[in-house]
Amino acid sequence: TMQYALGDNATTAPDASAYTASIPTGTDAGTYFVWYKVVGDENHNNTEPACVPAELQKADPGKAVISTDNMSYDSSSIGLEGVAGQEYVIAPKGTEPDGNTWDNAVYPDAENDNWVIFDELPAADEFEIFTRISETENYTASEPARALVNTTVEGVSVVSDSEMVGSTIKVVPEPEKEGYTYKWYRGVRKENDEGGYTYDLTEIEGVNGDSYTLPTDDAGKYIIIRIFTGESEVGDTEFGPVTYGSVSFDTKGGSEIASAGNLAYNAKISKPADPVKEGYTFAGWYKDEELTEVWDFDKDTVLEAETTLFAKWEKAEEDGSTGDSENGEENEPSANTGDDRDLRVLLAMMAAAAILTAVSYRKKKRA
Repeated sequence: TMQYALGDNATTAPDASAYTASIPTGTDAGTYFVWYKVVGDENHNNTEPACVPAELQKADPGKAVISTDNMSYDSSSIGLEGVAGQEYVIAPKGTEPDGNTWDNAVYPDAENDNWVIFDELPAADEFEIFTRISETENYTASEPARALVNTTVEGVSVVSDSEMVGSTIKVVPEPEKEGYTYKWYRGVRKENDEGGYTYDLTEIEGVNGDSYTLPTDDAGKYIIIRIFTGESEVGDTEFGPVTYGSVSFDTKGGSEIASAGNLAYNAKISKPADPVKEGYTFAGWYKDEELTEVWDFDKDTVLEAETTLFAKWEKAEEDGSTGDSENGEENEPSANTGDDRDLRVLLAMMAAAAILTAVSYRKKKRA
């Protein structure tokens, strides 16, 4: 009759009382030392116990799972909802984790809904998170599952001279580094029921790089810029609404002058007809209400969405000359005015009368 027993090693047989006719079984992975012998009868002798080592391998635990449906990220950290029993590591995109990396694996926080957090990461960069089912006494570690994730930029600003059609806008991410790509969109912004906004966007074709000059198609719309590092969107910003420029004319009580509209950035405007004002002579358009800087229609351009020009007036005298300007400044007399000519004529007439009087006096005295 065959009898069996489990021993502690392959050299020391178990006690005789440990042997039974049942074949030993094991549940945990590891090495088992199976001892066996033949128990003789009246026709057979007993045999000496012998040992056969048996290896029970660790089982395959199945596949690890990873999902980025519920995750958070900012410029220096990435978090996602993990799975209990799995371990997680993070590495730069394209880098495979080694044994040292797995030695520093992060485990889901059971007290925080199994969230896994990686922090102190560089901004605007791509990473891969790897996860596997942890090795146990009876199971091997699984093959890793992986997911591409990213941190975001720390901030992004738009630099522009104006929001007017014709101006050029430039996107400036923080931190600034090589490798960013951009996608540009235009659209109308609508308020939603939650008090936020939605956009009906159309991608702008043919825009390369971080700058863009606003065409007339963008008037009245918002510009949305999305920033990418590799495959991952790392930031976005909006600009707008894009406007046309306009110039209005403050005539200071003179006749009304229609505004100039639908102007592009840096555009020149045509000089309008001079306004009129009873008792005054029009003396030009100025950039400021204090009338210190004249607007030159041949050189000056529109740089603001709303520009106002101010009329300067000078008082007209009854004889057609001009006196004080309306802003209180006295006009300098001209050396060639009509008043000077009249004065010279009057003086000449007075001199001639004096000569005639003298001649007449001398004639009377001789007589």
